[in-house]
Amino acid sequence: MFISVTVAEGRSSLFPNGTLRMRQYLHISTIIITVALLLACSNGKTVEQTYLESVENIRETWAPDSRVAVFDLDLKRESGTWVVSGETSSHEAWEELMVLSNRLLPEMHRFDVKRLPHAELGDSVYAMARISVANLRRNPGHTHELVDQVILGTRLKLMKRQGGWYYAQTPYGYLGWITGASLAIHDHKGIKKWKRSDLRQIGTTVSFIRENPDETSRVVNDATMGGTVKLLKEERRYSSVELPDGRRGYIPTAHLTAHVEPGIWHAPDGSKIVETAMKLHGIPYLWGGNSTKGFDCSGFTQTVYRAHAYQLPRDASQQVNTGEVIEADENFTNLEPGDLIFFGPENRITHVGISLGGPQFIHASAYVEINSLREGDPDFAPDRRRTVRYVKRITDVRE
Repeated sequence: MFISVTVAEGRSSLFPNGTLRMRQYLHISTIIITVALLLACSNGKTVEQTYLESVENIRETWAPDSRVAVFDLDLKRESGTWVVSGETSSHEAWEELMVLSNRLLPEMHRFDVKRLPHAELGDSVYAMARISVANLRRNPGHTHELVDQVILGTRLKLMKRQGGWYYAQTPYGYLGWITGASLAIHDHKGIKKWKRSDLRQIGTTVSFIRENPDETSRVVNDATMGGTVKLLKEERRYSSVELPDGRRGYIPTAHLTAHVEPGIWHAPDGSKIVETAMKLHGIPYLWGGNSTKGFDCSGFTQTVYRAHAYQLPRDASQQVNTGEVIEADENFTNLEPGDLIFFGPENRITHVGISLGGPQFIHASAYVEINSLREGDPDFAPDRRRTVRYVKRITDVRE
């Protein structure tokens, strides 16, 4: 029997008071597991059936979304011994699995579920994208599906390594495989030093970091909107910056934003959200695209909001869980600039766009384009009008 799912990194936020709160929860969970096992066994279920049902409960608690956490488990018998193997990125799931195995399986069992990050990585489990746009793929290999992109300076948590590829997690929890050549790998001390630096984001659609402060100089690295660099010295026309891997160069000062505070989310200004979104009009659609070189629908909305210090989740089906619901009137006249509009068949979200205020919205379809939800408008999109499911407004601030 093989179960494969993946766990939300943020679930540990259930324990704001730290380890004590987590241990109290695990103690309660242990009691629940024990009672459940006694009831199950009394109903005549086999050990294997009872165990796998309990594993499913653990998965539902700690690993409900396979895009943002790892929970792989294999249960089998070898010469009369139960062998539990696999891996998980959730410490809480690992603890509960160990308790479950000790309580239900006979004394002759082997528990070999590894916790991610793998111990072989040591303290070097932090990394940043060192190129303008690095691809995150479903499996290790350039021919596999593109699931996301990480841009220059994006901080990653490394989970494990396979050849020249790393399994990594983005700041918003998404998981995928990325080439080691795309990364600047750091230990805890190195990543902490970077976070304390004067960090600046790229505020223009595309820019170039050059060897010398003039536009004819050789390019060190290109950069896209939202990329992060370390400011070394700010001048009127060109500023000296450092890349995550230590390379240095010059970028037009006008292409840099103000100081970036890592981990601080600001309530977005709807008019500025729209202003940024309009700058990206015409950029082509790319499945898994999350940069100004190509977008999918949620990559577009995430990039626009990230440019204004607000981190949305990666997919439309995840983004719909943020913000407050707005009940749109018949012609969508009460929508405000920056509102997120979600589309899809019944009980499923498959698309997202940004309201321009009223019925018009901008979204990544064949390319980043503008459509309307009001019949009679020249850019009316009847299919989109028919499949509108939610309108959400982002108003909160997080830290």
